[in-house]
Amino acid sequence: MPVVLGTGSRGVYPACPEPLKVPGIDLESGLKTELAIHLYREGLLTEANACRLAGIPRLAFAALLGQRKIPIHGHPADLDKDLQTYQEWKQEQDGRE
Repeated sequence: MPVVLGTGSRGVYPACPEPLKVPGIDLESGLKTELAIHLYREGLLTEANACRLAGIPRLAFAALLGQRKIPIHGHPADLDKDLQTYQEWKQEQDGRE
């Protein structure tokens, strides 16, 4: 099989003739997560759409953003609503104790 060459910002490189497999890593989901983070950081995806692309829950996505020190985009009204939801949840939890 001939080697197919591709070009990129880092020069010429051989194309992978077969899917790349890395032991212990789900490459497809990892790449989707990285793409979702990048597109979100650039403002090209909303948080909800980035979560859908990555296939992970919102809190897990927010944790990844926090680990990378990427600010969460939002409107102050969204923060107020989230805070109210948290306070209601907290009261329910306190009432169960």
